[in-house]
Amino acid sequence: MMQANFQAKQSTEDELRSEWGQEYRGNVEGLDSLLRHAGEAVAGALLDARTADGVQILNQPDVVRWLAGHARTLGFIGATVVPPGGDIGKSMDDEIKAITVEDPVEYRFIADKSIISQREIGIDVDSFSSALKYVVRQDPDVIFIGEMR
Repeated sequence: MMQANFQAKQSTEDELRSEWGQEYRGNVEGLDSLLRHAGEAVAGALLDARTADGVQILNQPDVVRWLAGHARTLGFIGATVVPPGGDIGKSMDDEIKAITVEDPVEYRFIADKSIISQREIGIDVDSFSSALKYVVRQDPDVIFIGEMR
């Protein structure tokens, strides 16, 4: 398992270093800053998340690429229930593509201008880590992650 993670990490670093060139260091520092400001629980969950074959989610080039590209625009909040008319609901008035991942879905968003896809753990996806892997490939503007248990 450790060998698979090391090889995936090295492969990811090599691929991204080749793709990003001189921007590699800045992108990695942005991702590092994101993890430092996300809070211990969120950072721990991201660092510990694994794919079905046991490889750490942050050793997946698509995930690292997406997180690094959005590190400056991501925010983490502590609320586990979103009331109708809450700040998150108001942000849906903009034209955005949003994906939620929750266990369970606590509030159904309805928006006129936005595209909102809500995923429920155990019904639409197997786990938060597998959801994150597939969500980043859909290039959303916003990802809402519900309480991770």
